[in-house]
Amino acid sequence: MKKKIRAIQYGIGPIGASIAKLMREKQSVEIIGAIDHDPAKVGRDLGEVVGASDAPWGVKVSADAAERKCWDRRRTW
Repeated sequence: MKKKIRAIQYGIGPIGASIAKLMREKQSVEIIGAIDHDPAKVGRDLGEVVGASDAPWGVKVSADAAERKCWDRRRTW
């Protein structure tokens, strides 16, 4: 199996939500994070925020990339 591309969606407005949904459909992409400054989105599951039928995705929306401390130390960039 090929190594997946790990992606973080920065901004979950109308365009960012569409991009997140498209990335979710791709077998070669793994969404590992999401960032948005809207308090109504922060702390919620990305799948629920974008209105996906297969939500939840297990990806929590953060307000700031720095607060995530590189997301997960087990993952390498």
